[in-house]
Amino acid sequence: VLRCMGLPESVANERMSGFQFPGVTVGYRAAMPEVHVKLELEQGAPGAAALEEARKRLGKECFGVDCGSLEEVVGELLRSRGQTVATAESCTAGRIAAALTAKPGASDYFLGGAVVYSNAEKVRQCSVQPETLEQVGAVSEEVARQLAEGIRKAVGSDWGIGVTGIAGPGGGSIEKPVGTVHIAVSSARKTTHRQLLLPGDRERIMRFSMGAALELLRRALLA
Repeated sequence: VLRCMGLPESVANERMSGFQFPGVTVGYRAAMPEVHVKLELEQGAPGAAALEEARKRLGKECFGVDCGSLEEVVGELLRSRGQTVATAESCTAGRIAAALTAKPGASDYFLGGAVVYSNAEKVRQCSVQPETLEQVGAVSEEVARQLAEGIRKAVGSDWGIGVTGIAGPGGGSIEKPVGTVHIAVSSARKTTHRQLLLPGDRERIMRFSMGAALELLRRALLA
């Protein structure tokens, strides 16, 4: 099973188009927010060659083979490096923190998190600048970066995750429609940002925002 994040099932299907190896059958399963591509191998099938080709086709969105969930993979990466993370969440309601701490031993790498929906709490807990909130609003790249940097410094972790967005169903505008999400991952060396425009209902937007944040951290850890 090749596990992917940020790759819609339809796109995974397109990338695997024409994939043919004797004795190898391809299947797909959506496991929101992940997509799984399953290779079923008959005895004697060229499994190693098929796996290599599948990983090449799926690209960087494939984060593991026969592995745990994305949050487990990220947790193990942090643990193997002896590093820690903290979270500041403004549209995911603590889901990133909950995902990272679902397995025993998470205290090895997860130090703490803040759910900061109000602007006042963004300022108080994460040192977001009030003038930034006034000038560009809470749902912005600038605030996501300040959330990630602020929680990292406040908690004393190696990494910080900041997420802010509009999960809906209300609260959107022409400039910032429902599904607009800004995610940032911060280390002492660099802060990385990604903007998303996610379709679907509130639950879907929140779950994919969580997954995208974890994937951004995974790539930063491997950079």
